Amino acid sequence: MTRGLHWMYVSNYFLLRFWTVVCICSSPLLLGNTTQSLDREFDLQDLRRRLDKIESGIIKFKASFPNSTKSETISLPANSLKQVSASKVLKLNRKKPNISGKRLHVFPSNEDDQLKGFYILPFLGMQTSTSLDWNTFLGSVELDLKNGLSTGLRFGYNWYNLFTELEFSYLRNDIKGINLPVVVRGKIDGFGYYFSSGGRINFNDYISGFAGIGVGGVNQQLDLSLDVIPIEQNDFLFGYQIFSGLEFRPLDSTSIGLRYRWLHIDEMDIFSSRDLHLIELWLGYLF
Repeated sequence: MTRGLHWMYVSNYFLLRFWTVVCICSSPLLLGNTTQSLDREFDLQDLRRRLDKIESGIIKFKASFPNSTKSETISLPANSLKQVSASKVLKLNRKKPNISGKRLHVFPSNEDDQLKGFYILPFLGMQTSTSLDWNTFLGSVELDLKNGLSTGLRFGYNWYNLFTELEFSYLRNDIKGINLPVVVRGKIDGFGYYFSSGGRINFNDYISGFAGIGVGGVNQQLDLSLDVIPIEQNDFLFGYQIFSGLEFRPLDSTSIGLRYRWLHIDEMDIFSSRDLHLIELWLGYLF
């Protein structure tokens, strides 16, 4: 009886030690599995937060462009982020390239609209005039004229390839000499009104060439002092002109140009007609 009890105690002692060893050996595995599960869940949550930040950043970046379309913004459900990688999200939200290769304009503009509208063009230039023949009872006397100034203002309207305008201009030439052995002083000036029209060739959005013709009248006045004899004459005369030039538009509302103009002014009562060659620069405003 005593031997049986002793054997039972020994058996229970060895069983207790055996389970203690088993538990001690198996606990790192159990703890490792638990730790790995926790680490995996933490990684998934961290990836979810990173993808949410990437998606919100892409949406904010695309919203900062005025031409971005809402249809290109990809929103992903929160429960699908576990299955979508960051590279795939970036690929889906990447802007499509411009296949046509054409230049993109932030403010789309119509070429016809840019080259149409009213304008006002002040101008200033130099001019040279042919000589005047003075018809006297002793015969014809030639008056030489100095080079002079030309200034004025042009109002008009542009179509794409055509234009029409009203011009006001002032001309002046001093008298240089006469083919007689006398001292002569004087000037000839005139204020002109011309209605002109013409066409243009638009090389691009900024540069164009043009040519036109115009008709009108000139209020011309001549003041001449021949020694002590004063001579004055004032007439309103018919005039016409032919012109051509180049225009440059650095801005939508600014016009800069150079114009050559040939002008004919009819004769006065005792003075002949004359022709003028003018080179003029302008800086104007386009409405």
